[in-house]
Amino acid sequence: MNLKQFTVLILRIQVLWCLLNAVHTGTYLPASFRRLHMLSPGSVLYSDYKMELFTQLFRIAIDLGVALALVSYCQPLVKILTKGLDEETAA
Repeated sequence: MNLKQFTVLILRIQVLWCLLNAVHTGTYLPASFRRLHMLSPGSVLYSDYKMELFTQLFRIAIDLGVALALVSYCQPLVKILTKGLDEETAA
């Protein structure tokens, strides 16, 4: 396995990690929705639960965005990450 193949492997593992993290965070969404709908909108805890729900949705969006960016820009990232190392091994 050469350096470029190893770099692609690491990037794919990172994509898998981001997707699994998004799924893991998504498992808390039903409980958050349930707690949010049990309270009245004027309750003190309502704003806290709403912020918790927003934070979870934001974390899922960030994880999916990073995974999509890593998949979309895999080849340029491999070139950037292996640029200096290929020149050293060729000399």
